[in-house]
Amino acid sequence: MRAETICLMMSLLCRLGTEDTTIRYSIKCRKNLETYWNKQLQKCEACKERFVTHAGCQFAPNCGRQDNGGQPTPMHVPCGNGTFNDGSFVTCRKCMSCPPDQPTLALCNTTRDTQCCEKEMVIEGECQRPETTVHSTYFNTLTPTEVTQRESTSRPVNRLTTSEPSVPHLHYAWSATALLLFPVCLLLLILLKYKKVKCGRKGNASEVKRDVASQVNHKDKKVEELLARHIQEAPLRIVLDNLDVLEELIMLLDPDNPGAKTTRHVATHCSFSATWINYAYSMKESKSPLKAVLETVTTKFPDWTVGHLARVFNDIGRNDAVVILAKLHVLKANPCQFA
Repeated sequence: MRAETICLMMSLLCRLGTEDTTIRYSIKCRKNLETYWNKQLQKCEACKERFVTHAGCQFAPNCGRQDNGGQPTPMHVPCGNGTFNDGSFVTCRKCMSCPPDQPTLALCNTTRDTQCCEKEMVIEGECQRPETTVHSTYFNTLTPTEVTQRESTSRPVNRLTTSEPSVPHLHYAWSATALLLFPVCLLLLILLKYKKVKCGRKGNASEVKRDVASQVNHKDKKVEELLARHIQEAPLRIVLDNLDVLEELIMLLDPDNPGAKTTRHVATHCSFSATWINYAYSMKESKSPLKAVLETVTTKFPDWTVGHLARVFNDIGRNDAVVILAKLHVLKANPCQFA
C-alpha cells in the first residue's frame, strides 16, 4: 500500500508540473486559443476572421474575450523579446539567426525578422560584394620599391580617365542640348496651364460625375478595401462622438427611400425587434432612429467596433455608408491602441 501511495503522489506531482498554465479567457473555446466565443453566431470563431492583425502584435488568448462578452485584457498584445510579426501572422514568430557564412545586415525587431547578407559583406549599412580585400595584405609583403613599381603600372588608366581634351566637347554638347530643350519645356508648361484653367471652368458638374463613379466602384468592395485598419478596430462609440460623420449617416439612412436599405434594416440586422424599431421611428421628430440604434448597441455590446458596424452596412448593400465611416478621425499612435 505504501508503494502504491508513493506512486500515486509522484504521478500527481508530475501532472501538476506538466500542466499547461496558459491563460484562457473562454471556457467554450478553451481548446483553441486562436478563437473566441461569438455570442451572435453561438460558435467559436477565429480571431483572424473577424479582427485585423497588427505588425508588432499578436492576438491574446481567445482574443482576450470571455464567453459573456467581457474583455478583461486587450485583444492584441505586443510581441516579446526575440519574436516578431510583420502583420501577416496571427501569432509572433521566433527571430532567426544568420548562418556563420552570412553576416547580419539588420537585427530582428518586433515588426521585422533578422536580415542576412548572402555571400556579401555589410558595407555602410548595405549588402555589397567587397572589392579585392587582399590588396593591402599583398602590398604589405612587398618592398617600397616594388610597391612604387606596382602603383605606377596602374596609373595609365587614371590618366586616361582624367584627360582634359574631352571635357570642353562634353560641356558644349550639354549646352546645345539645353538650348534645344528649353523651348519644348516652355511650350509644355503653357499647354498644361491652359488645360488646368479649362478644366477648372467645368465647375461642380465634373466633380459630381466623379463622385457618382466612385460610388459605383464602391458597390462590390469589401470592408477591408474601404476602411483603414485603425478605423476598423476603433470602438463604435467614436461614431457617436464624431457629429459630422453621424449627421451624414443619419441623412443617408434614416429616410424611407424606396428600393434602398435604411436604418430599419440596420436595426433588424442587429437583432432589434419590430416593436422597438417602430417605436424608434415614432420618435423620429425628437431623436434620430439611427442614433438610437447606435446608442443601444454600444450599451448592449460594448465590445463592438467600427468594423462591426461597417460589416452590417456591407451586408445590407450600403457601402456608401461605409465610405462615410472612412471619414472618421482616429489617432493611430499605437498599433495595439484599440485592441
